[in-house]
Amino acid sequence: MSITTSANSFVPHRDVDFQVNAELTNILYRNIPVALLGFVILASLLTVFFREAIGNPVALGWLVSLLLIEAVRLMLGAIYRGREISLGHAPRWTLYINATNVASGLAWGIAGLLFFLPGSPLHQVVLAVALIGVCAVAIPILAINARIYLGFVFIVITPISIRLIMHGSTTALTTATLILLVVPILIAFALRTHNEMVQNLRTRFAYADLARELSGEIAVRRQTENRLLELANFDQLTNLPNRTLLADRVEQALAKARRNNNVVAVLFIDLDRFKTINDSLGHSVGDEVLQEIAKRLTRSMREENTVARLSGDEFVVVLEDTPGNQAAATVARRILAEISEPLELIDGTELKMSCSIGISLYPNNGDNVDTLFQNADIAMYHAKKSGRNNFQFFTADMHADAIHRLSRENALRKGMEREEFFLVYQPQYDARTSKMIGAEALIRWNSPDYGQVSPAEFIPLAEECNLIKQIGEWVLRTSCQMLRSIIDEFGEIDFHLSVNLSVRQLEGEEFVHMTEKLLQEMRLPERMLMLEITESIALSNVHSNLAQLRKLRSLGIPLALDNFGTGNSSMAYLKRFPLSMVKLDKTFIENVTANREDAAIASSTINLANALHLQVLAAGIETRDQVAWLLETGCHLMQGFLFSPPLPAPELQRQLSKAHPDRFTAS
Repeated sequence: MSITTSANSFVPHRDVDFQVNAELTNILYRNIPVALLGFVILASLLTVFFREAIGNPVALGWLVSLLLIEAVRLMLGAIYRGREISLGHAPRWTLYINATNVASGLAWGIAGLLFFLPGSPLHQVVLAVALIGVCAVAIPILAINARIYLGFVFIVITPISIRLIMHGSTTALTTATLILLVVPILIAFALRTHNEMVQNLRTRFAYADLARELSGEIAVRRQTENRLLELANFDQLTNLPNRTLLADRVEQALAKARRNNNVVAVLFIDLDRFKTINDSLGHSVGDEVLQEIAKRLTRSMREENTVARLSGDEFVVVLEDTPGNQAAATVARRILAEISEPLELIDGTELKMSCSIGISLYPNNGDNVDTLFQNADIAMYHAKKSGRNNFQFFTADMHADAIHRLSRENALRKGMEREEFFLVYQPQYDARTSKMIGAEALIRWNSPDYGQVSPAEFIPLAEECNLIKQIGEWVLRTSCQMLRSIIDEFGEIDFHLSVNLSVRQLEGEEFVHMTEKLLQEMRLPERMLMLEITESIALSNVHSNLAQLRKLRSLGIPLALDNFGTGNSSMAYLKRFPLSMVKLDKTFIENVTANREDAAIASSTINLANALHLQVLAAGIETRDQVAWLLETGCHLMQGFLFSPPLPAPELQRQLSKAHPDRFTAS
């Protein structure tokens, strides 16, 4: 029979043994009704079976006596459960129940003497089995106190065992042997139940703090315990289990799965672009979004599954007894659908959210909590790389990619220490005069382990591992040193050096101060340093980034919008941001000579920029036809391999020292 363990009437105490004993008393009284029902059933069956052999009055008298004892216990249980029992009164109530245990044990022992019939082997076996059943039924209420259970068993079993051994018949000895074999098993089970219960209770109360300063009122103590439990195990914003409780529940799920050969699925959920919400709408709105997402996740799960919040915008769902991939995929699709539903904020604002989900399965993808979490996180990262708003199952290839990525990250960190990075400079020309009017600083990485690594690969990695600010500062300082070298050789000529910015560099006030300090330190004219921002900067945290860009522009530093014409670029940026130049992306103009629609869009953009008194520079120029079309349309600033590939610093200075050739002008 199962044992219910719950003790809301008690609060943690420094004396753990005292508290555990009080809890055991509470559990004992909670389990009395079920066990007594078993006693009454067995007593009624014995009375019916033996009434003719020993006489109706004797059998009925014994049954009534036993029922009275059990009625007393039932009454004690009812009184106990109807009161708030303090810790100090727990031993007294234990004594009450133990007294009825002794009385009950004696009653059953008397049954062994009273109902024993030497002449009936069937009766001997039935009585022995019935008394063994009594010992089994008694486990839920007597295993709470191991010594009381042992005493109860000996009181019940000893009389019948002695009578059977003294009888000496084959049936009697066989029955006695049955008792002597089965009873130790019951005792062992009871002891094991007792030990497990005590251990669980010790674990439960070990962390709890004693509220000595409280008034002593039970209601206040109970409230304190509940609060401590919440702080230790639940996220305060969403009321979901936190990392600590989640790990414990996953351990339990894995233990159950090992016993039953089941599958456990761990779904690692990360909200897409949540940082943009925090940055643009504020953390209070971000908290409101997280609370709503928590409600949706909880609502879409079965009760036996666990939904938890790890940190930030990361959630985890644990699915127990999962048939396999298809069931986990079904839940993942349901989560994607739930989160993608429009979310209406308190102020009426409507948001569209999405998430990326990584899934790992026990036992295929790991047999412990850490491994399953790690692999689900890796799968989630691949879901992000696959375009977001999707789910991915963990595979061995993903693990290899993660190891490779970690290796690249370590190499990137060492690369900064070992000075493995260098800059090259791609010249920018005025195609009307073939004059070099500037250059774009481009970072390169020559790794001893990986060779020449593309910026398209290591720049996103640097942003993810928070190295981009350090790298960006190095690029800016090195570019300023290059400018200083150009000025020292050629003077303050009509020339600018463009440096690309990452969105991370504009976080906080540090970048503006550092840039101003560098210009003063190296005595550089502000107009010769151009900073290029990308679409991601324009889209993310618009209010804060716009303030930073205006401060840079107020210093006299020209700003360019790079890669214009790709993704979500908007004409509104041309007016809203303090820009000096617009750089048309290669993909924006590569088909202007062959496609009327592309030509019309590019032409409109160039005309609009010119009307707003912005310089327009076309990047990625590779053909003379493109040059001719751009000149005719009103764009004369260009860069690309047709003019020059990126050059090392010495070569750039040599090109500046030469007379500007006219071989790039359109024929």
